[in-house]
Amino acid sequence: MSEFPWIACRGNGSKLVEIETTDEYDFVKELAQDMNTTAVHIGGTDALSDGTMIWWSSLQPVNLTAWAPGFSNNFYTTGDDCLLLEQFNDYKVNTGDCNSRLSYIRERDLN
Repeated sequence: MSEFPWIACRGNGSKLVEIETTDEYDFVKELAQDMNTTAVHIGGTDALSDGTMIWWSSLQPVNLTAWAPGFSNNFYTTGDDCLLLEQFNDYKVNTGDCNSRLSYIRERDLN
């Protein structure tokens, strides 16, 4: 990817995907697997308040259950402020560097 994901999404009315249900996680995981990349950005961050993971766009709390081993809704690696789905963890949710230029999955309202 040539742009940081939040910049690429901003210009076309989309946002990094915000996973709200188990079904949506399953769908996004399948998309990530089909992309066959090492990791993809999704729309969560704790950059605004370390230790409080929220969705970038809606500012709503992240409430996921598909965390990689050692991670959870309230435990993250210090300095890794953005959420990723990583291939080596079977595309479970993990944290990573917001400035890494990885692939990303975005969503847009159709209204």
